[in-house]
Amino acid sequence: MKKLAVLAVVGVTLAGCSQYAAPSDRVVRGALAFCALVAATLVLAAAIHGAGPRILSDYLRNVDISLSNPILDVFNDAVAGPLYWVFGAPLVTYPAIALVTLGYSLTHGRKRLVASLLTFGVVGIGVLFLALAVSVRFATPGPLASLPTNIPDAWQTIWPETAPFPAPYLTAATALSLILARVWPRTRVVATAYPFVAAAALVYLGALWPTGAVGSVVVGYWLARLSWFLTAQIVPDALRDNHS
Repeated sequence: MKKLAVLAVVGVTLAGCSQYAAPSDRVVRGALAFCALVAATLVLAAAIHGAGPRILSDYLRNVDISLSNPILDVFNDAVAGPLYWVFGAPLVTYPAIALVTLGYSLTHGRKRLVASLLTFGVVGIGVLFLALAVSVRFATPGPLASLPTNIPDAWQTIWPETAPFPAPYLTAATALSLILARVWPRTRVVATAYPFVAAAALVYLGALWPTGAVGSVVVGYWLARLSWFLTAQIVPDALRDNHS
């Protein structure tokens, strides 16, 4: 845990200092920012899943159980269906956010469209890397596999028995939503709120533990910031705030 903390501090410090580097050092700045993201995610994962101080991991585990039990007890099919399709189905969520973001970008010039595509690419690569390097290592038995519930089997088979951290789907959905909020400021309230509602929905559906859901939103926010930073190295000012 101490090594991870040191790595995170070094990575974040180097990423911050890189803003003073010459323009020709874009690759270095990008690599340092990505290392900072990975290091910070590892520290957060270690804290939540037991590699950190025992008292902290035990406390977070108790919080997860105390919150998940009453939530799963009120599971209702009529509520779960809409929640799943709006907040838990990647084949619906990803295309919907992408279409809105790219559609708006297309009406505001080629530069903004290219920048939006670049941010999506960074998010995709980042989520894939974190899934392979971090999520697999810090996967734990999920709520449905750990707690007694009355949730129908048809719902339980939708989710894997393990709950990875960070959760790739929620991390990506968070980052994409925040990119939409950045590209089209008028959607900022809805797009910013979406990840938090999605996290609550996934906890209700038994897909994630509460701490894992919150942590995945945090990592998704970091990933969105990384995508903006890297895109700015290639297409400066393309994602600047506006009021259109």
